[in-house]
Amino acid sequence: MLLTSLDFGVAVSRSRPQTVHLPKRLGLPPDAYMGVKEIDFRPGEHTVDVYRHLNSERLFTTNGTITSVGGVPILSVKLKMGELPSGQYVVGISGDPYFGYCTIDFE
Repeated sequence: MLLTSLDFGVAVSRSRPQTVHLPKRLGLPPDAYMGVKEIDFRPGEHTVDVYRHLNSERLFTTNGTITSVGGVPILSVKLKMGELPSGQYVVGISGDPYFGYCTIDFE
């Protein structure tokens, strides 16, 4: 599994749906698996996974929708985290051909 980190953090509130601004394309290091050079985030439905830590078991999975606004991919997703304690979590977002990962601060 290729673990690629998106270079931004997101604050997530218990009370409202979330939108996340994504890079259109995430460049990968030259030695990436199978010579893949980038991850694309295209409009449409995407799988979103939530983890406590990157190497921990997945807490839950849901779906979100990426739309393009002014050429910027925006992920809209409802993360049902109400029962989870506040703190930092890792979110995986399906891209082409791999997931990209970012941290969120759950308040």
